[in-house]
Amino acid sequence: MQMAIGEAHKLDEAGSRRVGESLIQLVNGLIQAKPMAPEFRRSPLEALRERIVAYIDANLARSSLSAEDIARHMGCSRRYLHRAFEGEGATLERFVWHRRLERSKEELLSPARASASISEIAFACGFNSSAHFSRAFKSRYDVAPRELRERLRAVVH
Repeated sequence: MQMAIGEAHKLDEAGSRRVGESLIQLVNGLIQAKPMAPEFRRSPLEALRERIVAYIDANLARSSLSAEDIARHMGCSRRYLHRAFEGEGATLERFVWHRRLERSKEELLSPARASASISEIAFACGFNSSAHFSRAFKSRYDVAPRELRERLRAVVH
C-alpha cells in the first residue's frame, strides 16, 4: 500500500483511479475480515503486471524506459517481467510502444495541449524522433498526427 501511495502522484487520472479502487477494495476486505471476492483476487503475476503498467504510465516520457529499467524498479528478473505479459498477446516492449502512442493521441486531442507542437508531444511521450513518431502513429491509427489535429480543429471551429 505504501508503494502505491508513493507512486500515485506519477500516474494519470485513470491509473490513479485504478490504484485507488484497488486500495479501497483491499482495505475494505481487511476491515470486514472477509476474503476478497474471486473476481478481485489477483495472482502474483497479475499484481506485478498492474504495478508494471502503473510504472510505465508514470515514466512514458523517459525515452530510456526499458525492460531492464522496469525489472530493476520492480525488483524482479527480466524473464519474470515478461511472464507478467505473456497472456496479453504483446511483448512488454510492444505494450510500452502502444501506451506511448495512446498517450500521444490523448495529448493531440487535448484542448490543454493545443498549443504544443506535434514534436513536443512526441518527445513528451518518449519518442526520440518526430518523423518516426508520425510514421508509427499513422500506422497504428490510420491517420497522421497533423491530420488528426486538423480534423479536431475543424470540428471545434
